[in-house]
Amino acid sequence: MNSILREICLLLILIVPCLIVSNRLHFGSILGLLAGGILIGPSGFGLIQTTGAIHNIADVGVILFLFLVGLELHPAKIGKSWRRLLVFGILQILLTGVVLSAIVLPISTYWTGALVGGFTLAMSSTALVFQTLRDRNELNTKMGQTAVAILIVQDLAVIPLLAIIPIINPTVSMTSTETTTSITIIGAVTAIALLLGISHFIAPRIIEHLDRKHDSNSLAALIGLIVLGSAFIADSAGLSMALGGFIAGVSLSTSSSAKRIDQLVRPHQTLLMALFFVSVGLSINRHEISGSFTAILIMLPCVLIAKFLCLYALGRVMGSANRASWRLALLLSQAGEFGFVVLAACFSVGWATATQVAAATTVIAFTMVATPIIQRFVPPLGDLDRCE
Repeated sequence: MNSILREICLLLILIVPCLIVSNRLHFGSILGLLAGGILIGPSGFGLIQTTGAIHNIADVGVILFLFLVGLELHPAKIGKSWRRLLVFGILQILLTGVVLSAIVLPISTYWTGALVGGFTLAMSSTALVFQTLRDRNELNTKMGQTAVAILIVQDLAVIPLLAIIPIINPTVSMTSTETTTSITIIGAVTAIALLLGISHFIAPRIIEHLDRKHDSNSLAALIGLIVLGSAFIADSAGLSMALGGFIAGVSLSTSSSAKRIDQLVRPHQTLLMALFFVSVGLSINRHEISGSFTAILIMLPCVLIAKFLCLYALGRVMGSANRASWRLALLLSQAGEFGFVVLAACFSVGWATATQVAAATTVIAFTMVATPIIQRFVPPLGDLDRCE
């Protein structure tokens, strides 16, 4: 515990100057946190080497953040456009995944690894995009809602993407993988139904009762149980923990105590989310990628440009305005934190070496670093683009 506290205190001391400089230059806090993580981690001064505990704490921040985002997204705001948004999300994953798989194929040992790698890079960073939308007050724009829908579909795509790894692995029995996949899908559907039932029908009544009684301590404990319990249920079923928090937030968004819930959760979420972005910077290790600089320099712009072009073209085909399409394409052009999980799975089945995993991790992290830099030079959408 002493070691964890030392690392966190050291992080906060060294990150403050990075935040000040980043905000003074109008790049926002996210870039300052990412850059600070790089500077104090293995690729910088090497002041912090062991990041496991920090990563775990940061994950809680992402869960709380997605819970608050869900709390702000009342289902009525989406209305009848949910079918279009669902199709948009599915097409984005398919189109971008195929294009990126073709780009990854020449540097992959196995075509199966290239396929999974391409679809992994098609996923965007849920935490970074949501934070950017909130900071720029674009969460309730049409473009913002389209981005949210795509991110939700991407989180749900975690299940088949992880399930397909053992299926297309020739060293594993097909019968056993088919059984495992069926169990995984059934478990995921059951978990989502359970989360919706608890957070929409049961939890709001208890929360509103405690709020009327002004029992703040019990209310805070209950909310903590709902958020972390939802994350645990989702994770147990093979879903993203952040998705569990998001589902709980959306379900509670119709509660009359939604504002009170936000007030209790937000102060804790802010600090933990800062640790998340720092942990992304810490994941970059220049010693592990010393022989892969050329591949990284090639892949980094390829991923950003390919995702931008696919998203922009798809936005125009789906009827989005020109300005909203390129804003959406820039916003979602980075790879996401989910890639770290898939890379570990690919390494476990022998599709990627430790050096390839380190290089891919670096590409993902640097695409996330590039996003706030790009957003600095992009004007926010105006009030005319907002949903009623």
